[in-house]
Amino acid sequence: MLPTGVAVTVQRPDKKGAGRLTSAPVAPDGTFEVDDLPRAAGQVTYEIGYAGDDLHTASTASVTVRVRN
Repeated sequence: MLPTGVAVTVQRPDKKGAGRLTSAPVAPDGTFEVDDLPRAAGQVTYEIGYAGDDLHTASTASVTVRVRN
């Protein structure tokens, strides 16, 4: 688990490219939150990244969610 307060980057790639949404601090339980309003309903993919540090290697992950209108 990442240390509390470390920032992860969040991107939402779409037809216009991958724009960085924000960075989000990691909570003590290892979670983070991001507020976003996608441009359209349907499948939306988020890419999460961590640059790494002296104790943790860099990593990425993605998740796809369904957005309803």
